[in-house]
Amino acid sequence: SQEAYLAVKRRLFQQLGKGAFAVLPRDCAEYESFAQAAACPKVSFGLDANADWRVVDHKSHIGGATFRLTGPDFDEEVHFDRPADWDALNLAAAVAAAVQLGADPSMAVRGAAACPPIPGRWEVIDEGQPFAAIVDYAHTPQALERALGQLRAMKPSRVILVFGCGGDRDRGEAAPDGAHRGRTGGHGDPHR
Repeated sequence: SQEAYLAVKRRLFQQLGKGAFAVLPRDCAEYESFAQAAACPKVSFGLDANADWRVVDHKSHIGGATFRLTGPDFDEEVHFDRPADWDALNLAAAVAAAVQLGADPSMAVRGAAACPPIPGRWEVIDEGQPFAAIVDYAHTPQALERALGQLRAMKPSRVILVFGCGGDRDRGEAAPDGAHRGRTGGHGDPHR
């Protein structure tokens, strides 16, 4: 359940020992609960104006994004080859952690931005075709909705979606309507 999941996350923060620090997502509804659970120093990241490391003016396009990353005594424009705001937030979290460990913020940004993309995660396929082709392993209904939302925000003139089902998934994986999926054997569920 969601409650059990959040309880496990809180327990992770409670277990942080001496010399540890917590990097917390300021935009998360559970931020205060996680922050209270961590008895160590905390640093936050997010879009929220109160985040220690904040993503500002995020502008995405098919091949990436630009945004400003602001932090304690830091404000720099970032060019990133991943367009989604959640990718920018992942970069902000990585920079926040690196700075807590003593890294120079500008070097941390350059290092995080230079990480190669993960194959199948908003992977732009360019073979010289006159249109954009993107592969994204959105393996849940929510992930597919987020990827399509990200694409639609770029206002393309036309979107063609091709998606599939790997089959043999966990029987306990819930569908968006709360129903449980059974094994499909790779043939899909004829009732959906």
